[in-house]
Amino acid sequence: MTNSGNRQNSRFVNIPPAPQIAPDLGKIAFARKMISKRPADTTPTGAIPVVAIDPVDLEAQRATPAPHLYRLSHSTILIKFGAEYWIIDPVFSKRASPVPFAGPKRFHDMPIDLDNLPALQGVIISHNHYDHLDKATIKHLADKVPHFITATGVGKYLRKWGVPTEKITELNWHENHQINGLTITATPSQHFSGRGITDANTSLWASFCLRFKSTNIFFGSDSGYFTGFAKIGKKYGPFDLAMLECGAYDVAWPDMHMTPPQTLQAFKDINAKTLMPIHNGSFCLAFHPWNEPLVQLAALAQNDGVPFLSPRMGERVILGDPVKSDRWWVDPA
Repeated sequence: MTNSGNRQNSRFVNIPPAPQIAPDLGKIAFARKMISKRPADTTPTGAIPVVAIDPVDLEAQRATPAPHLYRLSHSTILIKFGAEYWIIDPVFSKRASPVPFAGPKRFHDMPIDLDNLPALQGVIISHNHYDHLDKATIKHLADKVPHFITATGVGKYLRKWGVPTEKITELNWHENHQINGLTITATPSQHFSGRGITDANTSLWASFCLRFKSTNIFFGSDSGYFTGFAKIGKKYGPFDLAMLECGAYDVAWPDMHMTPPQTLQAFKDINAKTLMPIHNGSFCLAFHPWNEPLVQLAALAQNDGVPFLSPRMGERVILGDPVKSDRWWVDPA
């Protein structure tokens, strides 16, 4: 890792600087609060609707010209450019956790099994948190996928889990990589990294711009609201679709995740046609009601006349002809 404006003393930093978490709520205290003080409405009382994806149909869709995508879970997106499939932040384990027997458990089944995914051209990974970088999933894909694109420093995990070095491309902010007509550009986000106690911010976090022919998509990954959104919109926009996080926010970490009003403002800053919220509906990672982000953001978008898209997990979204969201997030109890 070379020295850059977003790296100081061997650690990556946000620009402009932002605190990681309120000083009175560290990792141990947060874990205790999640166990002992988590409200009941942080998880759904009924089944979340999931649209099962047919692997045969996925192969048939390769011949269709329009880019399309499927939200599989949380921030996991399967997307097709041309005849090639890519997957973003693939997490297929049942828990976003370092261990399989504890930690945040997925609310719903995946729309497709890991074994049934189509042949992938590449994997894009935004940062190393457990709800975005899943060891079991990466180990499964290591010898099956030719390209792994990620933020600077994340490659060390991939190599450890069996991904050959020649398959890995690590990008700093504003660097790009091109594969078969797809340009992938890493852009800033305001967040942090770490999978343990001692590795805080030793790898970078990033959002991504995905440009293929006339289609331009923004994947915001995890980010608090910051001035960088407007700069990204000005430099890389306009975008056909902005996938922006809305979920896992809390007063204890106001700079690391966005509330619904902040997500709406970020959408306006980024200069996009359609807003699609991610980072919600799958795991309990904070203390707000599980569907609050979608309920509030849908209302805000409607009041502002913002095109809003929140497909069911597994539902196909054709870029340029998006489905109308049917408010599946109303608690199914």
